[in-house]
Amino acid sequence: MSELNHYISLRHRGGVLDHPGVKELIVSPGHKCGCCHGNGWFWGVGDDGQSAKRSCAMCGGSGELTALVSIEWQRSKASVEWDD
Repeated sequence: MSELNHYISLRHRGGVLDHPGVKELIVSPGHKCGCCHGNGWFWGVGDDGQSAKRSCAMCGGSGELTALVSIEWQRSKASVEWDD
């Protein structure tokens, strides 16, 4: 079986960090739920004792999840002293 992998390359795009703590948000939708394997439900037992579909608590029944990746850029703690 093949597997598709997505990678995030972290690279500051230049410019001065005028406001330390600048944040970026990357949204990656459409990931198959690992809990229900993309079905959106599990078989369970209903109130009447018969088999019944139960919505997946992880994905809410959609079968998919969205990843939210937050990146916060800050200056390094190390200070650099320049010799004049």
